[in-house]
Amino acid sequence: MQLPLKKAIHTPYSTMMICVLETKCFVDKLHSRVRKITDIYGYGTPTSKTHVLRFSYSDENDIRQNLDCFLSNWENIVMPLGLVNQMRVIVKNVVPQSSKYLKATALTSFEIVGYEPEVEFQTINLNEDDVFNWGPSCFLGLGGNIPKNVSIWGRVHQVQIISLELSSLCKKCSKQFDTMEMCMKCQTFDRFTEFSALLEVDDIYGESNVYVKKLTFLKLLLNLQEKEFSSFCKEIVNESYKFNISNGTSSNTPLAEAITAFLKVFNKSMNVWELKCRKSWDDPKPEDMKPFWVYLDGRRV
Repeated sequence: MQLPLKKAIHTPYSTMMICVLETKCFVDKLHSRVRKITDIYGYGTPTSKTHVLRFSYSDENDIRQNLDCFLSNWENIVMPLGLVNQMRVIVKNVVPQSSKYLKATALTSFEIVGYEPEVEFQTINLNEDDVFNWGPSCFLGLGGNIPKNVSIWGRVHQVQIISLELSSLCKKCSKQFDTMEMCMKCQTFDRFTEFSALLEVDDIYGESNVYVKKLTFLKLLLNLQEKEFSSFCKEIVNESYKFNISNGTSSNTPLAEAITAFLKVFNKSMNVWELKCRKSWDDPKPEDMKPFWVYLDGRRV
């Protein structure tokens, strides 16, 4: 248990607390530094610097806080050479200064109670810097057993576009453009494309839903090269389009009709993809619900 400073004070003059050593450093000599009266090796702080120990603890809201302890009164006591980073220690007989830092006294002591190094946790996959090295695969259909916000990737052998929407929005106010005219509110023609889609994917463990917000998904869906995708984005920036697998689309522009025709053929095809996704929420009833994912990246197989 880590005690916040205001709860750790036992007397008006000293404090005791349990905390973790984060780092050690030296600062310029403090005015309060006591005079050194011994020349025995191992005692005191080398040179004219003051030794500082930075500790961390959790406050009442379980938020990590840092607290510095200045060893200004340590000249005639053996230096704490055994303290290494991430040691959990009991700090005794230090004086709080305006609740901002601690100052050692002649009675200050440190009792080591454990070693707690920070452990880097990586999920099942993920090398963020290399989209072609995602690590070991998993199954999206097993999402009911995977906690919220965990990212995995898996291969699916069926992808259906349940819904897809493109919206042409004003860059300044995000108001939707209904025509090719300027935004009446901002008096500008500058616009961007907002994209969303809902997929139903299938692997050997069952169906999952995947929500997509990244416009780059269209590059994967349409199997476009980078230059082709850039040209396509310029074409659709003025387009507002909605597709639903149940009732098709209400748009009748040539581009909208071409997209609709493509989606209808795509939904009847066998598509093997590898999708990297993040679990959207914990499933309350995994046996009754399809796992719900948020799309991060994808590639064709």
